[in-house]
Amino acid sequence: MCDDSIKIAAKPILKKVIPENEPDDDTCATFIIQDEDHTLGNALTHVLSVQPGVEMYGYVMPHPSEREIHVNVQTKKDFSANDTFRKAVTDLRDIASVILERFDEAVEKMPCETNTNLDEMYDNLRDILMDAHIKPS
Repeated sequence: MCDDSIKIAAKPILKKVIPENEPDDDTCATFIIQDEDHTLGNALTHVLSVQPGVEMYGYVMPHPSEREIHVNVQTKKDFSANDTFRKAVTDLRDIASVILERFDEAVEKMPCETNTNLDEMYDNLRDILMDAHIKPS
């Protein structure tokens, strides 16, 4: 089993696992992400679903008491699972940046009063996000 890990402090946060029976096959891999749950897993698999060359994708949380997700990626012959996963993470980061930017714009448009109407804030944010037509690059 191949193990490529990124470590922060002493704990790996991302671990790549490839099947033992296919060590040279770059089209199939499982990425284990520590300290994450369904929030990231669902968003990441959505972005994987629109990546070129993806044949199969999905994620699981092995156990509810463990805060880690296993993201599975299988690509077509001419695509790398590693490159596809990296592109999906980059696209998701870009989407999150746009959402945060739009949220900041909505907050700036809010009146600076002590009795701020939260419903109005959420309506403004929703309108800005709808206008942005946020899509993966």
